[in-house]
Amino acid sequence: PYSMPCRGAQEVNKSRPYTPFLCNLVRPQTPGKADAVYTTKYEHAAGAADRLMAAAQQWIAEAVGHDGGKSSSNVSNVLVVFNQLSWARDDPVTVLLPPSLAQSERSLMVKDSAGAAVSSQRINRTALVFIARAVPSLGYASFTVDEALSVGQQLPPSMPRVGAPWAQPFENQYYIISPGKGGLSQIVDKATGTEIFDTSKLLAGEWMSLAYTATGSSETRTYRHAGTAAGGGDSGTPTFDEATMGMQRLGNLSGWLKWSCIESGDVRVVFRSSPVTTRCSTVSYELTVYMALKRIDYTVHLTDWQDCFGVTNRLVFPIHTAERNVSYATNFAGATVGVDEVEDESRWVTPGSFDTWLVDPA
Repeated sequence: PYSMPCRGAQEVNKSRPYTPFLCNLVRPQTPGKADAVYTTKYEHAAGAADRLMAAAQQWIAEAVGHDGGKSSSNVSNVLVVFNQLSWARDDPVTVLLPPSLAQSERSLMVKDSAGAAVSSQRINRTALVFIARAVPSLGYASFTVDEALSVGQQLPPSMPRVGAPWAQPFENQYYIISPGKGGLSQIVDKATGTEIFDTSKLLAGEWMSLAYTATGSSETRTYRHAGTAAGGGDSGTPTFDEATMGMQRLGNLSGWLKWSCIESGDVRVVFRSSPVTTRCSTVSYELTVYMALKRIDYTVHLTDWQDCFGVTNRLVFPIHTAERNVSYATNFAGATVGVDEVEDESRWVTPGSFDTWLVDPA
C-alpha cells in the first residue's frame, strides 16, 4: 500500500502517508559493496515501514472496545490482536512489556475481554507470550496484562529445565519429538500415531546447501545431479552432488547436534542447537513446541556468511506420505505444490532424476 523513502530522501509527508518514493540503486562492482548497499537500503526502508505500521496500529487499537465496550485508550495495559486471515484462528502472541511491567518482580497475568485468565509465560523478563484463541476472521480480540496477586507456580518435574541438554524424545499432548543428527530424527502425531516425516534419508528440518551457478535467487523447486541436465544443459538448476563445492548436509558435518533447553513454561518449550560451521556460514536451529496448541515453530539461523557464490541454501522436510499431492494454506485459498506455483510441473523422484521438487540426494 505504500513505498518507503531511500536513505537521504525527504521523510514521508505526514499529510500524504502513501506518497511513493523511487529508490535508485547503483550496482557496485564488487559483491561486498553490493551487499552493503542493499543492507543499508533495506534497513532504512524497514525502519520507515515500522514507523508507519506502528502509527496505523496505534490508531486502530485505541478504537477497539474492551471490557464491555470501553475504549482501549481508557484501560491500562491493553493488548489488541488482529487476525488478518480469512478464518478464525488460535495463535501465539509475543509482546514486549512496558517498563512498568518489565521491571516488576511479580508474576504477570493475562485476561481476555471477558475477564477470563489466559496462560502466559515471561521471556527474559522483557517480553510475554500467550495464546490468543478464537480471534475472528479479519477481526480483533483484546487482552489486558497486569501483575498477578499470587506467586507463579513451579513447573512440574517432567518439564525440561532451562540450560539442560536435550537428547531424549520430548512429549506434550500433541507430539513426540526426537532430536537427531543434523535435524529432527522424528515427529510423531499422538492423535493418529503416525510419523509425520520419512527420515530414512534426510532428517526433518535438515539444512543443506547446493551448487548453483546461474544468476538470480534460485527460487526453483527442481534439482538435478551434476552431469545430468535437461535439453543439453541446465546450469540454472541446483545440483546435489557431494563432489561439488556447494553441496553440504548438516547431518554429514555435525555428528549428533547438541541441543539444550532455553525456555520452559506453561505456554511453550524452546530448544536450541549448538552452531555448526559449514563452508560458507554457521548454522543452528531453534525448535519451539507449544504446550496447549497443536503447533511447532522451527527456525534456522544462518550467520557468519562468507560471501560465497555458486551456493544456494535449502531446508528440507521429507513428508511421510504415499499421496502424490501436497497442499498448504495461504491467506485466502489453498495451494498445491507443482500446480498453483510458478513452475507448473511436479514429478516424483527416481534416483538420479533432476526435474523434481521431492528428491532423494543420498
